[in-house]
Amino acid sequence: MKYSLILLLLTLNLNGCLKKEIINGNNELLIEDSLQFEINKTTKNEIHQELGSPTAVEEIDGDKWLYIVRKMDKIGFLKAKTVKQYGFLFEFDNNILTYYQKIDLNNYKNISFSYEETPSFGDDPSFVKEIFSNFGRFNIRKKKGL
Repeated sequence: MKYSLILLLLTLNLNGCLKKEIINGNNELLIEDSLQFEINKTTKNEIHQELGSPTAVEEIDGDKWLYIVRKMDKIGFLKAKTVKQYGFLFEFDNNILTYYQKIDLNNYKNISFSYEETPSFGDDPSFVKEIFSNFGRFNIRKKKGL
């Protein structure tokens, strides 16, 4: 009984160390390269039904859609490692697909965030000026008839 309990606990513990596949993004079809869209025939609605909402849409007229998908492997509690990462650009004219391209994002540059401050050339009041400049700004209206 004691050994079977230990064996069960070890089995469950090792199960947490198995390799897990994680897909972040719109659709698994994009990773598998199984897109079957015809230029000048496929509509925006058909692509939306097949792949879901795009990751980004061009703001001016919405005629460019971008889908980004990432496939990662994760082992146990370790950090997930990106295996594949792709972008797909779809261009439309009058809601009809005119162009699409697969963009390989596996060799992208990781840009670090800058913690430097951008100087502002506006008014920089002192603490005392901030406190006393608010006096008289808020007028209390007296209710008539009370």
